Amino acid sequence: MQRTTSKRSGFTLIELLLVIAIIAILATVMLPLVRGAMNAQKKATATGAIAALSGACERYRKLYGDFPCTRTGTANTVATDQPNYRQDFYLQLTGQRRLRSTALVGGGVGLDLYTVPTGSERPLVTPELIEACTATGTVPSPISITGCTEFMDPWGNAYDYRYRVLNAATTSATVAPYTTWLSPEFLIVSCGAKYKASIVASTPHVPLFGEYWDISGTNAMTKAGTIPSTYFDDSTTATTGIGQRADNVTNWSGR
Repeated sequence: MQRTTSKRSGFTLIELLLVIAIIAILATVMLPLVRGAMNAQKKATATGAIAALSGACERYRKLYGDFPCTRTGTANTVATDQPNYRQDFYLQLTGQRRLRSTALVGGGVGLDLYTVPTGSERPLVTPELIEACTATGTVPSPISITGCTEFMDPWGNAYDYRYRVLNAATTSATVAPYTTWLSPEFLIVSCGAKYKASIVASTPHVPLFGEYWDISGTNAMTKAGTIPSTYFDDSTTATTGIGQRADNVTNWSGR
């Protein structure tokens, strides 16, 4: 009589649990590495974008006499968002506004931001950099400058920009063309991967003023344009209590 042998048709419960446990351990080990690689890639993207924006600022100065400026009236306050800086920056580099000199009745020249007629825009950045948020925080597709307001970094936050603020034009006296910013250089900042939106921010992707800029002391970077040595400290003692600046990406060279 021939003896028949039975064949295994699957895994036992213990074997399945062992495989699941091994997969869970590998996922736990690999997840931080994957996140680190993704953040490193995003940081490289942000660094490249800031370099491209800086180059566009240099071309803007050659065309119009100075780096992109900001309209009068932008306040330097801590507890609120300050969109005028980055929105005027965006409009100038996408060709929708440009600096214009205006002769003053009392002598001298005043500067203002001239709105370019529709169809006459002269963008100084590539279409990839024109990807920016709209009022609802979404990116338009296909890429278009219509309805956009600011340049966005890979983490979904706005690149913030600082340079000079224009004085109001006057018809009765000569006025100095700039206020607020005392440095001959501009500054572009990305919050980086560690940024956490403040609970009092108007929308999740908008950092508050003090979360980007050190406004304390006589040489505050909001006026002097220099980053203090403690700016990148990863602490919770910043003006707004966030302090997540250690991973910020800037174009600043320390000049």
